[in-house]
This record gives sequence, C-alpha cells and structure tokens, in this order.
Amino acid sequence: MHSFITHNLITLLERGAFNQPKAEARLLPMSPHKWRKLVDAAASLNILRFVARGAEIMRDDKAFSPTLTAAITARHGGKDEVPFDYSNAHLFNHWTQKKLDEVREEEMNSHNTSDETLTLLDIIIKNTEHIVTKDTSIEGIITMGQYVREQREAIDYDKLRLWLAYIGLVQIASVEGNMLISCMGFEAEELPFVIKPYHKAKHLFMNSITKVFGKHSFSTMTRMNIAMLETISHRFVSAISLVTDIEE
Repeated sequence: MHSFITHNLITLLERGAFNQPKAEARLLPMSPHKWRKLVDAAASLNILRFVARGAEIMRDDKAFSPTLTAAITARHGGKDEVPFDYSNAHLFNHWTQKKLDEVREEEMNSHNTSDETLTLLDIIIKNTEHIVTKDTSIEGIITMGQYVREQREAIDYDKLRLWLAYIGLVQIASVEGNMLISCMGFEAEELPFVIKPYHKAKHLFMNSITKVFGKHSFSTMTRMNIAMLETISHRFVSAISLVTDIEE
C-alpha cells in the first residue's frame, strides 16, 4: 500500500481511537483514488469507525479531502461495525487453558474480584489467538489500548502480571503492548505488563496494514519465539482436524 495512504490511515486511526493531540500528526495530500483506498483498507480491517471519528476531528487539516468523508459515508452506509469480540477468548494448549480456567474460577470466587482485570486478560488472549492463527488484529490491539485507558484506575496490574506469568503469556502480552507503544503513542508506564521493548512490534503491527489487500501473516518463527506452546498446540489441533475431515 502506498506510504501516503499508510501514513494517513495511522494518523486518522490514532486520532479517532485515542484523540492523540500530536503537533506533528498531519495528513498528507492524496488523490481521490488514494482516499477511497484508505477507506477500503479501514473497512477490511474493521476499523472504519475509528477512522471516521478521526476524520471528524481532523476536518480542519490542510490536506483533508471531502473525498474521505464521501467514501466513509458510501462504505459505511449507516451500519455499525461489529466490535472486537473477546467473549470466547481461549487458548489452544490444554495445560495453558487449564491454568486460565483456574485463574478465572479463583478470581470469580475472590472476595475482591476484579472484573476489569479479567476483561483485559481476555482481550490479551483474544489478540494472542489472532496472532497464532492469522495475523495481528489491528482492531484487537486498538480495543486493548482503549480499555487500558478507560479502566486505568480499576485494573489490578499486580494480579495481571501474576496471571500472565502463571499461564505463560508474558512474552506475547508484552509484544501486544509494544505495538501500542511503538505505533499508537502509548507510554510504557500505561502498560505495566510490558516487560521490555520488542523492536519488531512496529513491523508486525504495520505489516497488517500495509499488506491488508494481500496474503500475509506472522512468520512461523516469530510465532514460535513469542508463543511457542500456543503455536505448536494450534498446529497439532489443526492437523488432527484435517486428518479427521479426510477420513470422514
């Protein structure tokens, strides 16, 4: 995808999802065709609602084009996008899923249950599922960032860190958090579960955007580095399912 389209999409996404008031965040002039391509990309990634909000905020930008508004209206058609669904978040490995079930049960029976922390755990796990099976979910990472900002006082990060360590998701949760830091202007202090910088995080996030219209996914090596058990377990389950389908 053209670099101007990518730049404008990220700028609109950041403003629309988080309203980041960066002085340097300016739109670049583009042809009507490129503005329509931007809207097509946002729709494919299920983030058009954020881009539409960003467009409203940045209407006074010198490079803003009425074509953007028209394309959003034509593509959106007044219909709401289905929000990121993390209600059925699960893991592929039997033992990690068992640990996750234990965490959920113990926390729900606790005298000081933190629903907000459990929800953030579910969002992290749903993003992990996308990474293991497909690619980065731009919508999922944005959803995580919004939830962190909205519930910053209610989330118990001490509990979350313990859960991630117990289940075995410290590395991949850190990668997901690094995507917000490197691409959406978050500070490391906002994401206390991020253990260290992960320099490939920006590439992994941007790759889903720049190659939205082509075939792309995480490399197997990257998946193995950040989520070995889940990757191996998913491959094993998929292989078993394939053999079963062939036999039937």
